[in-house]
Order: sequence, then structure tokens, then C-alpha cells
Amino acid sequence: DQLCKNCASLKHVVLPETLTSMYDYTFQNCTSLEYVICHAVTPPSLGVRNFENTNNCPIYVPDASVTAYREASGWVNYADRIKPLSEYTE
Repeated sequence: DQLCKNCASLKHVVLPETLTSMYDYTFQNCTSLEYVICHAVTPPSLGVRNFENTNNCPIYVPDASVTAYREASGWVNYADRIKPLSEYTE
């Protein structure tokens, strides 16, 4: 757990389709994050404060899963940041 907590130099995160859960504080205080991409169709279970203080970066998820993420436990706290993957541009 706390895989990348406080990693101020981390800019991009790409999470695999096979991801099923994330522990508490995984990316907390990663203040340079520009975006997160999560390829999992089903929202992974989310611990507390995973994306707290992460530069309000967008979190891109599969288009068909946007509503599921925005309503899922834990993810609901970041609903305004959850975007369809089709909107991602490098």
C-alpha cells in the first residue's frame, strides 16, 4: 500500500485493465500528476484518499464505464475528475 504516496515527481499513471483494488493513499500528495488512465472496465475497489492532493488531474476511464466510476464507492469523491478515455489527448 501507499505505492507512490508523496511522489512529487510522478506525472502520469496508467493502470491496467486487470486492476481490481487499490490500497489507501496510493497516489496521495503526488502533486505533479497531469493525468491518470485506468483501463479497468469495472471500477476497482478504492481505499481512502487515493487521489488526494494530486493536482486535480483528470482520471480517464473506459467510455462505457464513466457513470459506474462516478458512482462507485470511493471513486464518487473524484467524480468531477473522471473523464471518458476518448477525451484523452497526449
